[in-house]
Amino acid sequence: MQRSVALNLKDVLPTPSTLRADPRIDAPAPSTSVNLGQLYQHYYFDSFPDGPPNPDPSRFEYLGLISSQQDFRFHAYVDSASTIKKRAISTELGQAFCRLMLHDHFGIVYFAHMADVLDRPTHAAFDGLRVERASKGDVPDYLCARKVTQPAIAEAKGRFSSINFDSAEFNKWRAQFSRIRVVERTGRAVPVKGYIVGTRYACDSKPATRSAVYIEDPETPGDVELSEDQARSIGRVAVAMHYARVVRKFGLHPMSAALENGFSLAPELSFQVPAWTCMLPPFE
Repeated sequence: MQRSVALNLKDVLPTPSTLRADPRIDAPAPSTSVNLGQLYQHYYFDSFPDGPPNPDPSRFEYLGLISSQQDFRFHAYVDSASTIKKRAISTELGQAFCRLMLHDHFGIVYFAHMADVLDRPTHAAFDGLRVERASKGDVPDYLCARKVTQPAIAEAKGRFSSINFDSAEFNKWRAQFSRIRVVERTGRAVPVKGYIVGTRYACDSKPATRSAVYIEDPETPGDVELSEDQARSIGRVAVAMHYARVVRKFGLHPMSAALENGFSLAPELSFQVPAWTCMLPPFE
């Protein structure tokens, strides 16, 4: 099932080809489509590290709230939901939209929650680097990577209220990137590319309002340029933390812990993993 959302980019150069109206022209299209199945996948994977959805893996908790209209919007009654409920919807779907947009259009496939790496003992893959808090307040949501040599920081936001790049609220989101530092052994900070993905939701009760995604391309502060070796060290952690959640779903908890905490498993350990084969056409 596809739904459309309005698209707004700022300081994103070049525009990803999948977000262009004309692939030959470096300019964003006015809107883009969202696959609700893929949105659910990112929502579920971000929320639960263990097991499949129970009882129905096709059940998207928020699907019943989404209107049948062609553009992405909620039913009218959602607009009058309690503040707590709307905040929960905004936060959870904001993170799902962030992951979906970065995955589908910016090639970012590895995601680690910032809480899992911030101010923690140095992961072996960091090779002496660390991510530390620079000041109080909210920080970005993810340490992620396009590939092991291309790390990034990402912040996800969702709102039922208006969003625009010039608002005081968007400035607060930008400020989150200054509250963390990626620090090398000498104590100097290195800059890491970032993304802010803010999603504004519309409801049937306000037909003139469209759901929209706002994407900006900031970076964390730094004293010296990020070297290729340092980028690889940061990217390795994002990849390791990402796969820690993947193998945990298979029940391989020792391997998950090794990836998450950066230690090696004893070579004597082995795992039996079930494999399923579909025998029915056309998927045999």
